Amino acid sequence: MESAQRSVLQAVTSAYKTVSTRALQVLAGTPPINLHIEYAIRIFNGITKSDSEAILIEQWQLLWDRSDKGRWTYEFFPNIHNRLQTLISFDHYTAQLVTGHGGFNGNLHYFNLSDNPHCSCGHTDEKLSTF
Repeated sequence: MESAQRSVLQAVTSAYKTVSTRALQVLAGTPPINLHIEYAIRIFNGITKSDSEAILIEQWQLLWDRSDKGRWTYEFFPNIHNRLQTLISFDHYTAQLVTGHGGFNGNLHYFNLSDNPHCSCGHTDEKLSTF
């Protein structure tokens, strides 16, 4: 189910295909589709919308905390509730910054598209020095 959600999230966030699904979900402010389905089922079964939403956010936070993917994005958005309260519009460049996936020499070097991982200022961790 998440693969179907993934392509929509990529379009919404303007992020590269190499960004993890977990990070895309956080960027877009869209919970994993299975958690959204469980949310709808709880409401159908009579649980209040606010209680169901609290459960969804708690479960999503656990998934995000335990994920080994999207850790650069996690540095910007460690808390799901806070991320959902923050209105952010991502363009292609902002998505690169908060995901760490983009035209950084470190990434280009990893994919053998650049001779070295250093940025023009000499730092290896180009994502941080760019920021």
